[in-house]
Amino acid sequence: MILKSSPVVTVALPVFNAEKYLAESIESILNQTFTNFELIVINDGSTDNSSDILRSYAAKDARIRLIERENAGLSNTLNEIIGLSRGKWIARMDSDDIAVSTRLENQLSWLESTSADICGGWMDCFGSGTLTVREQPENDEAIKYGLLFGCVLAHPTVMMRSDLIKTLCYSPNWDKAEDYELWTRAALAGARITNIPRVVLKYRQHPAQISSASNIQQKNLTQLVRRSYWKYSELVRNIGDDLVEELLKLYEPVLSQINMDKVDALIFKILSQASQESRLVILGFAEILYLKACQVDQSAPKRWKRICVIHNYPYTLGVRMMMFASSKFRMLENPRLLGWAKYIHSYLGK
Repeated sequence: MILKSSPVVTVALPVFNAEKYLAESIESILNQTFTNFELIVINDGSTDNSSDILRSYAAKDARIRLIERENAGLSNTLNEIIGLSRGKWIARMDSDDIAVSTRLENQLSWLESTSADICGGWMDCFGSGTLTVREQPENDEAIKYGLLFGCVLAHPTVMMRSDLIKTLCYSPNWDKAEDYELWTRAALAGARITNIPRVVLKYRQHPAQISSASNIQQKNLTQLVRRSYWKYSELVRNIGDDLVEELLKLYEPVLSQINMDKVDALIFKILSQASQESRLVILGFAEILYLKACQVDQSAPKRWKRICVIHNYPYTLGVRMMMFASSKFRMLENPRLLGWAKYIHSYLGK
């Protein structure tokens, strides 16, 4: 394959000790229906056989630009790729995932139709863990409301406007939460964000993805990003700081006593000003928070039922059972009970 002089898309593929799944990931990009791209791969100090695999592919396809160096971390690696990119768009890709063959074509078409700056998509999860399609909110407002609670853009599915991301860049200070931190900064900068409502990536789940220590660090950093976004987002400029602080307590690893009147007041306020899709996103996150609140406040189930009735949101048997288990057995601190409850919730459905 001969690379055209001005690729439309730069695919960013950082690699670190990925020999087991790397070939499948690369093949899924090289076999895209849209072909005018460059694939920039940085081997970030791998000590396994990743280098040999990468060199083999680079020798066969001119669209691949391979750089090998010592380990510098994910954010630094992504920023290096961004600096080298020639495409109008930069598409993220992870070395253990599989891109759907029409991914680039579909996302480019969606970006053109929505005039967005950043576009994510749905993921089909496979491997270990729960086998499901992870859907994400579609429109800009819903995504920006969702970012108040967590990351509603799946990092390996994202395609971004090159000139925007070259200005913002990833922050190495936020490794483990670098994507969430970047999306909140982009939102605050006025970027238009969307998710294409279809699967663009097969997301591989495996035990080696994140360690327990990294998981704790990720949660701590995510909470800091969340707190900052609540502080600066125009969406919630009229929400009292005392209400926000009470809600943020529900994200702490160890719950203290929660003033649920303040949590209720915050949820009702943001629901009253949001569009229909945004309300569904807010309610989806709120359901998880009220489930956790059951551990420290016996009124949480009744409060959540009231919210569901007022906003015509399903208060299902599965949710009721999970709230009962959370209240009686503190199931969110017991992985086996939590797994059982999620299964029941999934089986009973919404």
